[in-house]
Amino acid sequence: MRLSITCLCLAFLLNLPNYATAANRFWVAATPSNWNNTANWSTVSGGAGGASIPGVGDAVTFNNVRLGDCAIDIPLSVLNITVTAGYTGIISQNANAISVVNNASFSGGVFTGGSSNITIGGNFTLAGTTFTSTSATLEFDGNATFTSASFSHNNGTVRFNATGGATTIAGTSPAFFVLEFVGDGFSYNITSSGNISVSNSLNLTGAS
Repeated sequence: MRLSITCLCLAFLLNLPNYATAANRFWVAATPSNWNNTANWSTVSGGAGGASIPGVGDAVTFNNVRLGDCAIDIPLSVLNITVTAGYTGIISQNANAISVVNNASFSGGVFTGGSSNITIGGNFTLAGTTFTSTSATLEFDGNATFTSASFSHNNGTVRFNATGGATTIAGTSPAFFVLEFVGDGFSYNITSSGNISVSNSLNLTGAS
C-alpha cells in the first residue's frame, strides 16, 4: 500500500506543469525583429538578450525600455502578457495561434491580429492600445475590460467562454462582427457603458 502511494505521488509530481522554472521575459529588441529569436529576450527589463524564448510558464513584458516591433513567427503559449503604456511598437500576430494561460493586459503600442485563434485563459484588459483582433476567433475565458483604447473586430469572432465562474464585461462597449456567448453554467455580467453592437451574428452556444 505504501509503495502504491509513493508511486502515485511520484507520477503526480512528474506530470505537474513546469511552473517552478517559470521566469520573466522582457522584449529587448530596439529595432523590428521576430519573437522566435533569443537575442530579443532578457530575464530583466532592458537587460542583455540571450534568454530562452518565452514558454507556457513565462510572464512576457513589453515596456518603454526597448521599443522594437515584434513579429510573431511561431505559435506561442505563455503564462501572462503585459504591454505597458510606454511601449510604442507594433506586435503582429501573422498566422500564428496565441495562447495566454492567465492574464493579458494591453496598455500601449499597436497589436495587429492575424488569421489564427487567440485564447486568453484569465482576465483581459485593453487600455490604451490600438488593438486589431484576429480574423479567426478571439476567446476570453475570464473577465474582459475595454477602456481608453481602440478595438477593431477584423471580421472575426469574439467568444466569451466563462469556464471558471461568472464573467464581467466592463469599460466601454466595443463593436463586434460575430459575438458568441458559450453556455457553461456560469453567468455573464455586462457592465460596459454604451450599447454593444454586433454587425454580423450573435450566437448563444454550449450545453447550459
